[in-house]
Amino acid sequence: MTSDQAAVFGMVRECVADVFGISPDSVTPATRLGEDLGADSLDLVEIVSRIEARSGIVVEPSRLTSVTTVGDACTALAADDADDADDADDADDADDADGADGALGTDAAG
Repeated sequence: MTSDQAAVFGMVRECVADVFGISPDSVTPATRLGEDLGADSLDLVEIVSRIEARSGIVVEPSRLTSVTTVGDACTALAADDADDADDADDADDADDADGADGALGTDAAG
């Protein structure tokens, strides 16, 4: 596991533990949200809300359809983070193409 993956897992583990009132040490990548923790749809919404609040990453609902374990949640979060980074790069590229300064949103000549 890379340091980025470990950081994502640590954050997700803390969010899951907070929602269910359990020790973070008892949450592993293989922990099944439904079967092991008894998570329902409201629990999943709470977990996602906490993750979004801590990370600033907006988790796309379509990514959650295949999430059954904590590890799946980490993978979905990493995918959304990569998508957000790509979107930011695309926006910077568009700013560069029209002569705008991406940091200030002002015309470089102005």
